[in-house]
Amino acid sequence: MSRLEHRGQTEELLTATLTQTVILAMHSEEFHQAQTIPRRADTRLKVVKRAIDFMRQHLQEEIGVPEICAAAFASRRSLQYCFEEFLQTTPQAYLRALRLNEARRALKLHQDKPITAIASDLGFSSASHFTRHYKLMFEELPSDTVKAVHPHAGPILF
Repeated sequence: MSRLEHRGQTEELLTATLTQTVILAMHSEEFHQAQTIPRRADTRLKVVKRAIDFMRQHLQEEIGVPEICAAAFASRRSLQYCFEEFLQTTPQAYLRALRLNEARRALKLHQDKPITAIASDLGFSSASHFTRHYKLMFEELPSDTVKAVHPHAGPILF
């Protein structure tokens, strides 16, 4: 084997080893981050506050848990744990409650806007899904909210 061939094989082996080491380091760091829940209560509370701030700022946008995790600088597991610890609910349920409250406010303020448009603006793709959750939360239908605030105006459904 010539000296050039030996050197080429050595470089290939070194490159492969370095690449493998970098990949392993990246994966172990991601695994460690994903498994780590902040130890201090004030740090866990900051995760919740960052998540809530993000949710409030993006109520009318299509956001999900991955986007909330990124904004809160937390893994899905950490976010879930922190929400359950401080709010006794999940991030998804909290986001839904924020949106339902915003929908109720909008129904009371904008009697001329269709209920389905308000629901759609706040990320509810299904009118029945929106109505079911609204009734569970407020113990009345969205149309009843409109009627209670504006008794002489009929609700605009579509």
